[in-house]
Amino acid sequence: MFLNVFQLDPIFYSETRVYMALIMASVMVIVMLLFMWPMYKNKKTNTVILGGSAVIFALSLWLVRSQLLVEDVNLTSERANISDPRVRELADSIIEAQRKEIAEMKKLIKDLEDEE
Repeated sequence: MFLNVFQLDPIFYSETRVYMALIMASVMVIVMLLFMWPMYKNKKTNTVILGGSAVIFALSLWLVRSQLLVEDVNLTSERANISDPRVRELADSIIEAQRKEIAEMKKLIKDLEDEE
């Protein structure tokens, strides 16, 4: 994700990126282990790994969807529990602007598709 970054300023910690990386890694573990099941003879260990990966996947998915741990300084969603009214106001204005931009983009896409 940061391969094209030439300065450190745009790089910042993001809980959402951590959760998404955990989701990706847990799914990869599950898929790879299921495909290579016959290679690994210890079924108990395999089952523990699969179960652990499933728990990590479910927990990470729930955390990224609920935004439960998002605070004022690491805003990522309108569902975030934001206590500072200034941050909430800024977040709401960003959300509103993005919704307008998305609606405009969808209209442009429809116009382009209709021209074809």
